[in-house]
Amino acid sequence: MTLEETLSQAGLTKNEAKVYLALIKLGSATAAEITKHSHVHRVNVYDVLERLREKGLIGTIMQAQKRIYEAANPTQLIQLLKQKEEAIALALPQLEQEFKSKKEKQQVHHFFGTEGVMRAYHMMMEQNETIYGIGGSGLNRKYLQHRHEMFNKERIKRKIGVKAIYYEFTRENKSLNSNEPYSEFRYIPQQI
Repeated sequence: MTLEETLSQAGLTKNEAKVYLALIKLGSATAAEITKHSHVHRVNVYDVLERLREKGLIGTIMQAQKRIYEAANPTQLIQLLKQKEEAIALALPQLEQEFKSKKEKQQVHHFFGTEGVMRAYHMMMEQNETIYGIGGSGLNRKYLQHRHEMFNKERIKRKIGVKAIYYEFTRENKSLNSNEPYSEFRYIPQQI
């Protein structure tokens, strides 16, 4: 991942990231120099510089009737993220209240890939109720490996039960421990 991509993931726009990185390399520069090194159009550079100043990522000084821009220490990025985190933390109770007060909740979720399965696991854990499964073959354990084990340990720690129906061929699978606390497994034939 490039520095520009990292800064974008941290919340800067693409142009803000380009301008900030150009300023770090230049040390201090005029808007014209920043335009040249950042490859951001001059018309946009002034707006970008103003937004970066508001975020505390650059400073300005006047030198020989010219405005000179300087990048703030990159550690300021951490402060910026902390401010965003604090703002979200303040808004979270109201957001959760709004979320819970929805009149109609979704009943079906579609997840894809490993991250999707982990999101589904997280959602099941949030319910703090018995987890039901049908048609299991043990593939989640195989593909998720330690991540599934971490989920399972947390589930047992929280005393969340699981009731699952696996295919008969999985009965001999040692990774499917039917003696796990709070677990109840049953088996169905592969062909019905």
